[in-house]
Parts: sequence; C-alpha cells; structure tokens
Amino acid sequence: MKIRWRLLTVLLLAFVLITGSAYGQHIFQMQADSLRIEVLSQDVFEARFGNNPDIPRSDQAIIALAERLYPSLAFTAQLASHPVKIEEKCGEEDVGVLFAALQNPEVSDVTRTIVNDIIVAAVPALPKSKISDSGHFKILYTSNNADPNNNVTDAQIVNVATLLDSWWDKYAANFKEPKYKLVNGKKRIDIWVYYSTTWRGRTDSAWDRIELDSETVKDACFVKTTTAHELFHRVQYAYGFISGTANMGWMTEGTAVWSQKFTSQSIRDYMEDMNKGLGSPGTALITGRKYDACHFWVYLQEQASSSAIKQVWAKYQANGLKGKEAVGSVTSARLSLNFDKYAAKWSRANYIKDLANAITGSYDYDENAITKTSCGVAYGPLSKVPVTAGTINANSSFSQAGSSLLTAPNIMFSPWEPR
Repeated sequence: MKIRWRLLTVLLLAFVLITGSAYGQHIFQMQADSLRIEVLSQDVFEARFGNNPDIPRSDQAIIALAERLYPSLAFTAQLASHPVKIEEKCGEEDVGVLFAALQNPEVSDVTRTIVNDIIVAAVPALPKSKISDSGHFKILYTSNNADPNNNVTDAQIVNVATLLDSWWDKYAANFKEPKYKLVNGKKRIDIWVYYSTTWRGRTDSAWDRIELDSETVKDACFVKTTTAHELFHRVQYAYGFISGTANMGWMTEGTAVWSQKFTSQSIRDYMEDMNKGLGSPGTALITGRKYDACHFWVYLQEQASSSAIKQVWAKYQANGLKGKEAVGSVTSARLSLNFDKYAAKWSRANYIKDLANAITGSYDYDENAITKTSCGVAYGPLSKVPVTAGTINANSSFSQAGSSLLTAPNIMFSPWEPR
C-alpha cells in the first residue's frame, strides 16, 4: 500500500511543472529521499552530458540500470552469503550516470517515478539516527532489521560519526568544505547505512547524502578509508564537478583514492590501486583509468606537495571545468613542466623506480619498498611495471596529447588522450 501511495503521489507531481529554473524545463520531486531532480533543457543536457556514452538514453535502459544499482531487498538477501563483494568499491560513477540520465528532458516522468519506486523498494527501513558532534552529519541506520546484514551497532555508528567529523575538518582546512545542504541553518550531509553486495560507499552531486555499506562500517580499516573517499567526492562537488561528466574518473576516483593516503596513510589500501595502475602501463590515463590513476596523483603529491592537489581542483573550478588543463597549469607553475612533460616524467618513474641507480625522490615513490598489513590484508610493495619490446624512433606513433607519449608500442610511457 505504501508503494502504491508513493506511486500515485509522484505520478500526480509528474504533471506539475515548477518554473523558475535557469537551466531546466521543470523539477521532478523524488519521494525516495526528497530529492528534487532538475530536468534540463535539451541544449543544456547535451552540453553537460552529451559526450558520455555510458549515460542511457531510453526509458527501458534507465530502468534496467536502476534495477542493477538498486536490487530488491529479496535479491540482496539472497546474495548476502556470497563471501566476496563485487570489485566496484565506489558507486559514485554508476549512480552519477543514472541521475544524469534522469535529467534528460526526453525521459518520461513515468520513468522517473519507476526509478523512485525501485529505490524505495531497495533501501531497508532505517529507523535509528545519530547526529555527529559537529552537527554536519545525520546518520540513518538500523540495528534490528530482519536481514542481519543491514544491522550495525550504536558504537559502530558513533565511530562513523567521529571519522566523518574528522575528515570534514581536515578537508575544510586543506581544500573546501564538502558539498552540503542547509537544515535549520546547519550544514548537513545525510548518511544512509545498509547492506550492499556491490559497493562500499557511494554519493552523487545531485544528492545531499552518502550511502555506506553496513559491512564496511563494521571493518576497522575500510570504514576509515571509505568514509574519507566518499566525503572527498563531495569536496570535488564543491569545486564544481558534476556526477556523470565524461572522462573524469582518472581525476575524481584517482584523487578520491589519493585522499585515503591523505587521511589514513598508515592503512595503505590506496597502494592496491597504485599497483593495479602500475600493472597496466598501456591504459590511457584520461579515457581509461579510474581508481588505477591513483599513482598519478600520489606522484604529484610527492613531487609538489599535497597542496598541489588542492590547486588542481581550484584551477578546475576556475578554468571552466577542464581537468587536463588544470593539472597542466599546476605542474607548469610548480615543476616547470607542462602536462605532457610532467606525465612523461611520471610514466618514466614507474619504470625507473626499480632500477638500482634510480634517482630517489625524482624517479621514485615513497611507497616503493613499503609493505603493510591492515585488518588482515597485506598492501605493497609497489609492483614492477611490465616491460614490452619495441623501438622508439622518428616514425613511432605518438598520442594526440603531444610528442612525448607513445600509444604503441609501449616501452616506457603510458598513453593518454586529451579531454
């Protein structure tokens, strides 16, 4: 009956156009979380998201994506006994694609209603709440759900609140305050805690919340790095990044993984993604990498300090949201290297770091010889980059980014494409 009532309510709302938006045709009110979705004009939608092929355009494809991202509670319970989670640790990009698709004026409000009800049906009741000491976070959770996988303890939630307050202060001091909503004049982000088989955490620039997996909340290590990772996405939103923007995973997920080092370096789980990146040197940086771009940002920090990451995001906001150009302006100012030259140096370092005569500090990583076990998982040392045979000469094929990078064969350089 509750679902039917919601469906009727939202269907009635779907026929109401709310005017006054600078970009949109109307506002669609999601009942699942009181989210107001701005349905954009066609021109604005295409300018913002038109170059992202991952954004579904048809009603059927959008509904199918929503069902994948928000499986029914019965299906989730059926998968609960599976011992290994699906690899996607952060769901920001996936939900970003879904909620970008819902802003398309060619999508029907009936489809938005169906997506709303899919979300309602997938999220368990979260009757308990905890407001963090700072007041910045309201955590919604359950401790007595019929599916025990959803349940967490009050002590675990207090720990989450303490961590989030700490990360807020650290980010506000070194970057910007995370994107928030105002509740009675207080800066606030909601946190939903429930069980997932596919992600540890996720958020979206259209949301006022972060979702955390209950199993992650119970893990003494992952709870630290996941909360830092997801909250850093909201810092990115404060610099103007919009979820669903094409070819930004190398920067958004790359710096979000880097934030795990910035906040909890001793855990070292960010090194897992560094090693994935080192193990695939032929992957294009801008169009091919996400988490596995972490070593690009770790190298920038170690060459130019963590404030360089802040400056990149500030330049991104100031230059019209252009990621590659933002990095290039910072490396030019701090290292006297344009984007191509800096990235070539980074790519060389990935190989040279393991040579006996490697120049420490210039072609090396601080992590190179580190091994750390955190919560029973061993991280490090850094992997050696696989070397393939080939010849570099005047006839070699270079990428469009400049004359310093080979697309193939790959001997010492990792390719990228311009944004």
